[in-house]
Amino acid sequence: MVQINYKDYLLDVPKDIYYPSDDTYLLLDVLKKEITYENKSFLEVGTGSGLITLTMYDLFDKLTVVDIDEKVIEHITLISKKLALTKITIIKSDLFTKIDSKKFDVIVFNPPYVPSEKIEVYSTDGGKDGCEIIFKFIKSLKNHLNKKGVCYFLVSSHNNLSKVYNEILKNKLSYKILIEKNIFFEKLIILKISDDLCL
Repeated sequence: MVQINYKDYLLDVPKDIYYPSDDTYLLLDVLKKEITYENKSFLEVGTGSGLITLTMYDLFDKLTVVDIDEKVIEHITLISKKLALTKITIIKSDLFTKIDSKKFDVIVFNPPYVPSEKIEVYSTDGGKDGCEIIFKFIKSLKNHLNKKGVCYFLVSSHNNLSKVYNEILKNKLSYKILIEKNIFFEKLIILKISDDLCL
């Protein structure tokens, strides 16, 4: 078991849950620069360790986290109770399937993007080109963004990026590349996605 730091707390993260890595911290750096407190609603899809939602907690009135993995749901529920995080709603869901027609001002997703023949490990396996989960997410994203809402989304050079960008446009969304970072044998890219063409 490993631990993450949150304010004055050291929080245990079970070994089967994705531990914050370069992709997590790059996304967090972008969020800290982009987001200010404006009574907004927040959704993190695939919350994993919960570090991103915990870091964003004080900036939002309402936060929702969803994850397909029951172990993650149990982990986040335990942390939420331990720290009395009353603004968080926790839902076991495959992407947007269990949040009905709810819409949000900010949606964050660090997807499983590693190319794989099968999707067996929820936190990393992205299927063909690492894009199966990514495409599924993009196809439903517009339905869950409030007017002027934005999504912060991570992709990798391991993905078929031209297909990802085309999928965003095909679903009548616009995107902007906020940052690119080379690490080891890949490049991490953070996108800002919206239905507002003036991103």
